[in-house]
Amino acid sequence: ITVKGLVINRFSQNGVRVGSANNLIISGNYIGTDPTGLINRGNAKDGVIDRDGASGTGNVIGGILPADRNIISGNIGAGLEIIENINLTVKGNYIGLAASGTAILPNTGTGVGNNNIYIAESTNGNIGGSNIADKNVISGSTGAGIALFNTAGMKIQGNYIGTNGAGQVQGGIGNTSIGVVLVGETQNTLVGGIDSGEGNVIAGNGSGVSVGDFLGSLLALNNSILGNSIHDNTGGVLTTLGIDLLGN
Repeated sequence: ITVKGLVINRFSQNGVRVGSANNLIISGNYIGTDPTGLINRGNAKDGVIDRDGASGTGNVIGGILPADRNIISGNIGAGLEIIENINLTVKGNYIGLAASGTAILPNTGTGVGNNNIYIAESTNGNIGGSNIADKNVISGSTGAGIALFNTAGMKIQGNYIGTNGAGQVQGGIGNTSIGVVLVGETQNTLVGGIDSGEGNVIAGNGSGVSVGDFLGSLLALNNSILGNSIHDNTGGVLTTLGIDLLGN
């Protein structure tokens, strides 16, 4: 199934509801904006949602070509909310930004809906990648840029998280709360890496990377934070640390 080249806006529910599709490609769409990608025309819930309780496998959101880039911004919920997915790939997108890369069109909401990307109960996915064309630019959320809950084997690599499209810190662009948060039983996750291009730029957010549980339990295990550029994360309410091990 391919969903490509559409402007999907102003629906009373989600922009795209995935269900249990396998090998789905969502690319080159403007989800929550006008056709220019510069004006907010948000859907009333999430931009893209997959939470029907049946695992999808091998789905791809975005791609490596400029024409594959989704602009997922301006929705009244999360940009992406993905539950129970295997081998998900998210690459080459602008999430929470306008198509210009220099202004935010934030995805807003409450709970998980105030995160640009929320992924739960999923395994072996990739957000970004080591090639420059793989990177997502994820900014403008009132919550986290990327929030993982009860996931395993995920890789977050090569992204710009909290910056503008050029990877630069710009006032008012960053994610208000946290760049990347790993909570619940999130395990064996790699944020960055040791090889060329794998490190993320995590800058301009309230805080950089948070690992653990807000209630203090010690369930987020065997996660690695390697080779990233983490700086200028200074506006957080919860914390302003570069790396915070929540609940010690």
